[in-house]
Order: sequence, then C-alpha cells, then structure tokens
Amino acid sequence: TGLGLFGGQLYLDVKARLADHLLARALAATLDEGRPQRPWPGADLKVLGALELPGPGLVRPVLSGAGGGSLAFGAGHVSGSALPGQRGRCAIAGHRDRAFRCLSELILGDEVKLRAPGGTRSFKVVGHSVVDESETWVTEPLLGDGLTLITCWPFGGLRPGPKRYVVFCEPIPDPDGASTET
Repeated sequence: TGLGLFGGQLYLDVKARLADHLLARALAATLDEGRPQRPWPGADLKVLGALELPGPGLVRPVLSGAGGGSLAFGAGHVSGSALPGQRGRCAIAGHRDRAFRCLSELILGDEVKLRAPGGTRSFKVVGHSVVDESETWVTEPLLGDGLTLITCWPFGGLRPGPKRYVVFCEPIPDPDGASTET
C-alpha cells in the first residue's frame, strides 16, 4: 500500500513538473510569436500571457478560460472580459490553494504586471473585497480599464464555498498619463 501511494504521488509530481515546463515553453512562444499557443498537442486551452505578482518567482501563466481544466494548471482568463494586453477590464481567476494562494498577501499599492503578446501592462492594487459568487459585477467592463483578480474565500478553506476574494487593480500611468506598456 505504501509503495502504491508513493508511486501515485511520484506520478503526480512528475506530471505537474512536466506541465509547468510545457506551460513555460508555450508562454515563451506566445510572447515571441505574438499569438496564444497550446502547451501540448490536443490541449483544450492556450497560454494567453503571464501575470507577475510581487515576490520572488511569482509568475503565473494566464490560460484561456476560467474552468476547471485551465485552473488546474494556472490562472484563467474570465470569458467576456478584456483579453490580457487589451484595453478594458481583464478578469483573471485562480485557485486559492494554487495559482492565487499569494493574493492574500497583496496590499494596496503593490504592482502587478500582465505580460501578453502586445507588451507588458503595469497595474497598482487599489482595493479588495469579499463578495458572493453570484456578484458578477466584479468583471464588468463598466469598471473601466484595469485588472480584476478573483479566487475563492476563505484562504485555507478545504471545501468550495460561495464567497470570492477579489483584488482590483488600476493601470499605472506613465508621466504622459497613459498606462505603462513595454
């Protein structure tokens, strides 16, 4: 039984490391070629860009869709919101115990970067809120140009719940008043 459990865990670890490698390769190709790439043949998701959060090594691939398939591997773009790299309100979701575990550590004023084929946009954390999962206004374009990060609440919870932790970010203006892009 012990060998079976060890073997199963070893298989999952190897699979996770391989997925991380393939996602990193697809991210590089997405940024180099200027269009979203599939991380492996037959994948039902694409890498759209990367989210850079404060802290060493906190880069998360942003994948197409915010369903279970995407969120198992990283952060997912919420359909209907602006795509990474485009003007408008881009919403990205991630699991509280995986890709977005670090959201609880973001504070007002922290810088978050969103890399996409069109360049890198910088944002500043301007607020956070706990809302019911039915409150879809958090992804509405009416909120203007910006970035919304969404995960489950409470952090450290063991079961899915009806609450979401939402971080609101606004573009960091350059000296000329436009958002920073490189």
